[in-house]
Amino acid sequence: IQIFVKTMWGSTILLNTRASATVGSLYGEIDSRSGHAPSEVRLIYGGKALEKDRMLYEYGISGNETLDSVMRLLGGMQPSGLLETYNL
Repeated sequence: IQIFVKTMWGSTILLNTRASATVGSLYGEIDSRSGHAPSEVRLIYGGKALEKDRMLYEYGISGNETLDSVMRLLGGMQPSGLLETYNL
């Protein structure tokens, strides 16, 4: 089946795969074509983030579908000391 992956930068990557392929295998293809490591991106389909260990058909992806590739947001930060200063 053909899958289209739309990146945040407006480009589209065409992937040829099987419906029984895992989402994780798509991450490897995207990495080799875009240079973005799997840990940096998430794939979204129908408003839902796709889990790497599930197969495409489990999400109803049967071909000629478009997935969105978005950057993974990294959260958290080190305490700055302001909390201690102001007893927050």
